[in-house]
Amino acid sequence: MRKISCPLIFGGLLLMALPCLSAQRPSLDNSLRFGYALRDGAVAIDPAVVFVYCPDTDTLIVHPDFAKDAAYDLTAEILPSGEWFIPGGKLITPQVAKLMIVTGSNEKAALRNLGSLEAVGLDQVAMAVVTEPGTPGEPTPVCQVKLTGYKCQAYDCSGCASGTKKSGGAMSFCTPSDKPTDTCTQTGSIKTCNITQYQNADCSGAVIMTSATNFNVCN
Repeated sequence: MRKISCPLIFGGLLLMALPCLSAQRPSLDNSLRFGYALRDGAVAIDPAVVFVYCPDTDTLIVHPDFAKDAAYDLTAEILPSGEWFIPGGKLITPQVAKLMIVTGSNEKAALRNLGSLEAVGLDQVAMAVVTEPGTPGEPTPVCQVKLTGYKCQAYDCSGCASGTKKSGGAMSFCTPSDKPTDTCTQTGSIKTCNITQYQNADCSGAVIMTSATNFNVCN
């Protein structure tokens, strides 16, 4: 997916400086799981989001019903002014979500976490996305995303099996859980799993195909 810089301002946020908007409509899974309503710029989030924190751009997105949980996880002090003081000297005013993005695949999670939020369709939201690692001329912010109803799954990207060789080492990713109370936090650290398909089962001979998958490491 091609990424572009978008010199638009929603809710006081310059999107060119943040993870920029995509030229094509991304899904929730390949975005930062938040965006801005096209109609008025209100913050909209994935039903699973507790918070999204991008320290490089001083961006903090919070589900209003989980503000205390987010402050605890970030060891932040909520000041009377509404600003959050985060260790490291950062003073940030969080952007509180007003809308929840509902799709055909997340209706149950939306009903569970809707709370004080209003439902909105994905096609009515400009999603925030991170540029691909190494994209020339584009910053790659490191953003933490905490999700409910997800668990952290380990993945071993190594070894040879049936002519397929994987390299990259130990990785992890957030995957949906059967337990709504489970949580998973994407750290924003990206690891790449390189996959090479060889002609022979022992991973020798001619290379038939190569591919790579990026994993957003979790805890």
